[in-house]
Amino acid sequence: MGYDIKDLFKDVKKVGAPVLGTVLEATGIGGPIGKIVTDILGIETNGKSDTDIASAIGKAIEKDPAAAAKLVEIERTHTQRLQEIALDEAKAYLLDMQSAREREVSFMKFSGGRRDIVKDIIGATVIAAFVVSVILPYFIVAPAGSEIMIGRTQGILGTLAVTVVQFYYGSSASSVEKTKILANGGSK
Repeated sequence: MGYDIKDLFKDVKKVGAPVLGTVLEATGIGGPIGKIVTDILGIETNGKSDTDIASAIGKAIEKDPAAAAKLVEIERTHTQRLQEIALDEAKAYLLDMQSAREREVSFMKFSGGRRDIVKDIIGATVIAAFVVSVILPYFIVAPAGSEIMIGRTQGILGTLAVTVVQFYYGSSASSVEKTKILANGGSK
């Protein structure tokens, strides 16, 4: 099993650069901060996957104390800008969530209080497909060699089912709090 990208974020935080680790996690290895890190550490990224790049950064941190010191120096030198980037990423995420809520409210107003039945049908179909994909293998023997494809399909349907559940039953209390924070310009 290879190096997990999430391990990199933890490793960066452990060497004393928690804000840098958070920003890397928010913007991704392929983002501008990831590019700065790989350039400073002298890691070639052309044609490499994010997992390979994360693994190379992780190995550099593990084997070379100077590499870890460079990450700490990046954070020390650019803490304020890294915090701004992390805040911008959080705001973008919250605005996306707020936009979905506003769409729902607008639809209800426009339609005279009727729900968006298409959205409900799609959500119910996703949940039903996931449940069937989990139960069906107990009753039907799959053809040999199809296990990987069935597992992938279940993984995709499971992810979609979680998204549907989060959309309908996500934490309202924390959403209201996040909306208030956004309305106040980032402060409680």
